[in-house]
Amino acid sequence: MVRLGDDDVARLSRRRVARRLAVVDQESVTDTDPTVRDVISLGRLPHRPAWAPPTARDREVVERCAAAMRTAALLDRRYATLSGGERQRVQLARALAQEPTELLLDEPTNHLDVRHQLELLSLVRAAGTTTVMALHDLNLASAYCDRLLVLADGRCAPRGPRARSSPGSSSRRSTASSPRSRPRPTARTCATCEPCRDGRGACG
Repeated sequence: MVRLGDDDVARLSRRRVARRLAVVDQESVTDTDPTVRDVISLGRLPHRPAWAPPTARDREVVERCAAAMRTAALLDRRYATLSGGERQRVQLARALAQEPTELLLDEPTNHLDVRHQLELLSLVRAAGTTTVMALHDLNLASAYCDRLLVLADGRCAPRGPRARSSPGSSSRRSTASSPRSRPRPTARTCATCEPCRDGRGACG
C-alpha cells in the first residue's frame, strides 16, 4: 500500500492526488509547441473543472511561480527554444503552480552543467515545500538536503540527517531527501530511494 499522509493513494482521485503531490521528471518533452506560460498553467488544471477557462487566481499563481523560479521573463517564449536549465526551472514552476504539499523530483539536475545544478537546487530549497528527490551526486545531496538515504549494492545503507548519513565508502547511487527552507510546523521531512519505491529495496 502506498500512502500519501494518512491516505491510501489507490483510494484517492487523480485530482486529489494532483492537488497534493507534484512530480518533476528528469526531462519533459512535448509534441506541441506551447509557450512557457502554457506549460506553467498546466499546474492549475487540478484546481478547476474540466474545460473551464483560467481564473484570475490561476493567472496570479502562474505569475508568482514563474517569478519564484526566475522564469517570468520567459513566459511568452516557446518552451522548445529554452535551454535545459531553463526548461527544468519552468517544470518546477509548473509543479509549484499545483500548490502541492509535497514535491517529487527524479534526478532534477541530470544533463545540467554545474552552475545550473546549483541554481536549480537553491530554488528548490527556497520554495519551502517538502521535497523528496533522487540524486546521483552525494555532494549536492549533502549540501542541499536535510535528510539523506543512500543506496549501495541494491540496499538502503546510511540514512538520517545529512551529518550522520554521509558515507565514507563508495556507493553506486545516491538518493534523496527533502531540501527545504525553514521548517513549517505541520510539514515533515522525508527521504526515499528508487528501489524502495518500486518494491525491490530493503530499507528495513
